Amino acid sequence: GGATGEVWGEGWHKVILTADQRRENSDPTKGAHLGFTVKAIEGADTGKEGYIAVNVWHTDPATRERAVQQMAAICFATGVFAYANTQQLYNIPFWIENKHRTDNKNQKRNNFVAVRNLAGVEPGNANGGGGPTGGPAAPPQAPQAPQYQPPGNCF
Repeated sequence: GGATGEVWGEGWHKVILTADQRRENSDPTKGAHLGFTVKAIEGADTGKEGYIAVNVWHTDPATRERAVQQMAAICFATGVFAYANTQQLYNIPFWIENKHRTDNKNQKRNNFVAVRNLAGVEPGNANGGGGPTGGPAAPPQAPQAPQYQPPGNCF
């Protein structure tokens, strides 16, 4: 997902989620998204905030399906597989990968492309991914993709 805010360095960052809100997409015919504020908690970019848009209310079914996979990845990364409120995902450290992209004004932007749990394990890869922690892989665990229900009491 794209991100706004301060530009972070490329690579893996230890982060937490600190806020979320429902926001209309820039093209109103394409529904809305769940926007998470992500905050770096370690390294050179500590304290910087970014933005992750998860298109859970998009009008395009394929885009919505990718959003379900994104939410499943975030749930895996935080270790929260069922929740009544997205605030239950806040303040749980995990890793996010930033690969810069250039916007239409030729400005460098954050582009968060992958997440891993604190042990460095990618969603769907129980053997680890040579993760940012550099340590041994965590014990195998089967990530379950939760059925994402936008919580009614969150917006």
